[in-house]
Amino acid sequence: MAQPLSLNPHQFVTLLTELRVVVLIGGFAEHWWLRYLRQPESPILPLLCAPHPSASARRSRPGFEADIAVAMAKARQTAENDRGSQLPRESAPPA
Repeated sequence: MAQPLSLNPHQFVTLLTELRVVVLIGGFAEHWWLRYLRQPESPILPLLCAPHPSASARRSRPGFEADIAVAMAKARQTAENDRGSQLPRESAPPA
């Protein structure tokens, strides 16, 4: 039987080599990610927040699905823009 992998938060994040943007879903995630960001070695990444899709959120926050969809669309746009800026540029032909 395989042993569970034990990583601290920074070790886990460094394994996500393609991470371009962070979307936090709910207050618990916000609390712990913001706590992680206080560490000197934490990465600087764009950050978006969205409500948690729990039953209580459904009752107390009409339209929360739209908030989540907007956050995810912005995350995709941010990641795609970032990925494009890291692609090698073709050199201009000599004049």
